[in-house]
Amino acid sequence: MKALVLLLTGTLAATMVFASCTGFVGEWHYEEIQRVKSPDGVVDAVLVRGGGGATTGFVFAVFLVRSGTTFDEKAASFEQDRAVFRDDHHDGLQLVWTKPQSLEIRFAKARIMHFSNFWASEDVQNYRYVVEVRLVPLEASSLTDRDRS
Repeated sequence: MKALVLLLTGTLAATMVFASCTGFVGEWHYEEIQRVKSPDGVVDAVLVRGGGGATTGFVFAVFLVRSGTTFDEKAASFEQDRAVFRDDHHDGLQLVWTKPQSLEIRFAKARIMHFSNFWASEDVQNYRYVVEVRLVPLEASSLTDRDRS
């Protein structure tokens, strides 16, 4: 009986080490998938996709950062609470600068979890450069049928 308990304990420990090393348990990671520079070249709108592996869906976030700021999921500029927009799925998402300091997030369908209509940062003109962010649904109904039920 002791041998069986030791064998099971050892197998469980080895499985946990393997799972944590291979990402099997779903360690969350983000990647930049789109970047659009403002017309005046001061700010970049950055679309980021996050996922936790094969058993999870994706989440998306839009960040505004000083132009040229390299994406790093661990950097303060890309902390989730600094996103101006977050959703867990969408169709036809577009980031469009209509003029300097005015960004539109256009979409056919989206399930939006967070949205802020303005952005300013200490890193860009000490909070004096303000970006207005607008949501622009491209269809009369912006939720998918699966989101309605």
